[in-house]
Order: sequence, then structure tokens, then C-alpha cells
Amino acid sequence: MDGKDGGNNQSKKDKKNDENGESNEKKDASILKEKWNDWTEKEIEEYYQFTKDSKKNLSSNSPDHKSQRWQDYKNKPKSAGWDYDRWSKQYHTNMKNSSKTLREQYYRDMVQDGITPDRIKTPFTYRHLDIQIGDSKTMYEVKTGKEYYTKESSKVKLSNEERIKKDAWLIDNGYDVTWILEKGASKPLLKALKDAGIEYIIGIPKKLD
Repeated sequence: MDGKDGGNNQSKKDKKNDENGESNEKKDASILKEKWNDWTEKEIEEYYQFTKDSKKNLSSNSPDHKSQRWQDYKNKPKSAGWDYDRWSKQYHTNMKNSSKTLREQYYRDMVQDGITPDRIKTPFTYRHLDIQIGDSKTMYEVKTGKEYYTKESSKVKLSNEERIKKDAWLIDNGYDVTWILEKGASKPLLKALKDAGIEYIIGIPKKLD
């Protein structure tokens, strides 16, 4: 009788330990995926080793995708030889650009005759918006992340202050310009848009007029 009870207790204990072990493993994997955008080279290598024998989700812009692409890059005979920090920065830039391009196409498909507009010459150099409705003067600017009233432009990116200045000129010359702010914007940016007479949509619209 005592032996039987002891065996049952031991069996239950082993089962509980197995469950705890499985739970801890899942918890470890969950913790490992937190803030993966900021992982160091050591952390991305550890993640790759931790997951290399399991089924991976290689969808773009995910820890599995990034860790695998880093391995591919290192093993590529004719790679540029970048260190991890430089490669990682470019990876996230590429993912952001790819995501924005897909969002722009999503909106073009939403409307009839949605096209990529040509650059428009303004007194403040050219303006290139994201979507144009056919040959009309109806234009859209797509912002996939939260936006702020930035004031300094770089060689590769206009400030929002500069964009607003150009869009205000376009509106004064018969264009209809709307900004799509999928994840919202700061109060100073919304005020600047309103003051310039620029319409804006917060969130992802189900249709465009």
C-alpha cells in the first residue's frame, strides 16, 4: 500500500516537473523575443542557436527572419563584409521601406485609378507624394508610423516641416492633399497640418474618397 502511494506521488511529481520545465522553456523563448530589434550580435547568435532546430516563422521583420538573414549574410561569399551593427541598421531600414511600399500599394488598389504620382515642382524643390487618383490633383501622403513635427531634413529624408510647406503651396495651386497617419501624430504636427489647410486621416481608412 505504501509502495503504491509512493509510486503515484513520484509519478505526479515527475509530471509536474515536466510541465514546469516545458512552461519555463516557453517562458524563456517568450522573454528571448522581447525587444529583438535592439539585440546585439551575441543575442542574435544565441537566438539562432536556440531556435535553429525548431520550425521557424520566416515572415519578414521577425526575430526568426532576422537571425536567419544574418547567418545567410555571414556565409555569403561576396557580402560587403559589414559588421553586425551596420548590417542590423540596414536590415531594419529595408524592412521599414518594404512595409511602406506595401502600404502604399494597398491604398492604390483601394481606389480606382490609384497611381504613383510623378514629382511635382514647387518653389521649394520637388515634392513626391505617395498616391495620386488618376490624372486628378488629388494626392495622399502615407505615414505608417507615428509622426512628429520634425524640422531638420537630411540628404535622404525631408522634415515634416518641409513637406508641409510644399503641400501648402500645392493646395494654394489647386491640389487636394491628404495625409494618412496610420499610427497617429503629435499635437504640434496635427496643428501644423491644420494651419496649412492639409486634411489628415488618423488610422487605417477602409476607403479613400
